[in-house]
Amino acid sequence: MFIVFPPIAFIFLFLIFYKNESWRSSILSAAVSFGLLVTALTETLSLFRAIAFNWVLAGWIVIDIVLIFLYLRVIKKTQPTAPFRLR
Repeated sequence: MFIVFPPIAFIFLFLIFYKNESWRSSILSAAVSFGLLVTALTETLSLFRAIAFNWVLAGWIVIDIVLIFLYLRVIKKTQPTAPFRLR
């Protein structure tokens, strides 16, 4: 069950970077960002000598929560505030 947290992070990274016509560049941007997140999490935990299952799991949960929050903010900015009006 705990294996789902990294793919959730990748999916939300893809959704954050998604543009209507360029899904390939969105996947590439998500993959690069995902690699940076893995490196940052690993280096941060190794700095405190805390590479253990519980800390890695907590790190992925925090990353997922932050990415979901960012995704919701991106969605709010891209949606129109007023409905379309016909003349």
